[in-house]
Amino acid sequence: MAEGSTNSPRRRRRARKALAVLLAAPVLLLVLLNLILATPWPRKWIAGKISARTGLEATVGRASWTPWGGAAIGNLEIRQPAALQELVKQPLLKVAGIQVFPDWSQAFQGRPAVSRIRVESPELVVSLEMLVSLVASSSKEAGDIPSPPEVAVTSIDPPAKRSRGSRSLPDDAPVEKSLPVPDRTTLDPSNTWLEVVDGRFELHLAGAKVLGAMGVSGNIPVTGTPAASSILIGEVHALGRSLQSDLMLPLAWKAPEIRCEVSELPFAGLRLQVSAAAGLVRGAPFGVVVSLPGQAADGEPFFKTLRPVATRVEARFGVRGLLRYPSTWEGGGDLSARGIRAVISGGEIDFDNARVQVQLKSSLLQCPEARLTGDRVSLLGNGQVGAGGEAAAVLRVVMPPSMADGWKARFAGTGMTPAFVPLGGGERQYIDLRWISYSGGQGIELGSNGPVIPAGEARQLLLPGAMN
Repeated sequence: MAEGSTNSPRRRRRARKALAVLLAAPVLLLVLLNLILATPWPRKWIAGKISARTGLEATVGRASWTPWGGAAIGNLEIRQPAALQELVKQPLLKVAGIQVFPDWSQAFQGRPAVSRIRVESPELVVSLEMLVSLVASSSKEAGDIPSPPEVAVTSIDPPAKRSRGSRSLPDDAPVEKSLPVPDRTTLDPSNTWLEVVDGRFELHLAGAKVLGAMGVSGNIPVTGTPAASSILIGEVHALGRSLQSDLMLPLAWKAPEIRCEVSELPFAGLRLQVSAAAGLVRGAPFGVVVSLPGQAADGEPFFKTLRPVATRVEARFGVRGLLRYPSTWEGGGDLSARGIRAVISGGEIDFDNARVQVQLKSSLLQCPEARLTGDRVSLLGNGQVGAGGEAAAVLRVVMPPSMADGWKARFAGTGMTPAFVPLGGGERQYIDLRWISYSGGQGIELGSNGPVIPAGEARQLLLPGAMN
């Protein structure tokens, strides 16, 4: 009787139902969890956590979780600081999606781990004013913070010199070589990888984009055994001009530091040296040095109207500090050139030499010297970006009277008259172009107590067609 009761149809149906519920429970819980994550409250909670860490307003458009795909958020936006939102319209950071894949082999052994983090279409828009303001407003946390890593570059032989005014590169200039792209299938599963897909970066100054990179993709090892990889930059542009395409940077990981060392990097017709390092430890120490060994330069392929060339250019710029503590950032650099020629106002003008110095220290970005000197025209200037992001700069332009008259004629239709001052008995004239801020924007004062031209109109009026 008991045996018949155990195998009765009713008991078998109950057992099948119980088994079906047990099998369906994980699926139902997963669906329920993702339905909850699809509501506004969890997204606001995630955005609030991001805002608390960054001090900036953040929004999250979607969130989800699956055992095979891990945790994911999408349409993440972090706004610019309030003081810069009128100047820079784009968000500080915009990401289409972030997906964190768990390493279940480690998790089943009681060691929760991540195998891969995928970041899709990140767009970072940074203003120079914000960076300087960050340096001023941050303070180091008390305690023992590791020092930034030392970085260095390996010297290379400079190319052959060319005659003044020549517009072709030397015959023995190195041929541009592409570095191999690492095979994605060889990524060591014992490492955690940060995968960046189609990233974009922009640097702004006074509301205008001055430098950018797009199509940034690659796999970056961040934990685990020593590994090599690379980052591909689809295009680098400056002042609206494309400078280089398909730029490949090799990476080498050895815990807790990742490095990039390139002794000869083709870029915009030049040969650069790059040395960079970052430590994935408390404070995130970093150091970057970019050097340009002495060589000839031809900018005509990029600035077809201005057509700048130089018989020799050399430069070195670097910055180091702790990424999490901007008050520790410091750096600087120097650029010098000689035998320079450019087309200005339809005529070729020669300059003997040029020099630019910059330095970042004590919450102040300074350019103590910027000069471009020649027999007919000379430019002398300096400037700085202060602790609150305020900029101040002046550029004195010395020129013959005939060129000054051309400037005045160019401004005749605008109702503004540049304020030139005679120099050297009238044989030359000068004008001080002063960067000023006023209610609603920034502009350039055309001489002492002269009219102010809005920053957006200055380039075409001061150097018409030079950037075409």
